[in-house]
Amino acid sequence: MLSGDPVRAAELYGAADVLMESNVSHFPALRQLSDRCRAGAARQLGPDRFAEAHQRGRALAADEAVALAAG
Repeated sequence: MLSGDPVRAAELYGAADVLMESNVSHFPALRQLSDRCRAGAARQLGPDRFAEAHQRGRALAADEAVALAAG
């Protein structure tokens, strides 16, 4: 998880999910790591805030997701 910024992390998990949905079978270890990190952000934010940030991330265009990740 991104240290100290669980909202940003949740948004990036949402963006990553869109990319991984079609490729998850090729990267099972990445999905396992992502799931563990995502759980940390969800614990910090609570389910509602995490879901809101995650949905914002899913709606990002690829260039927006890259910009968010670059911070």
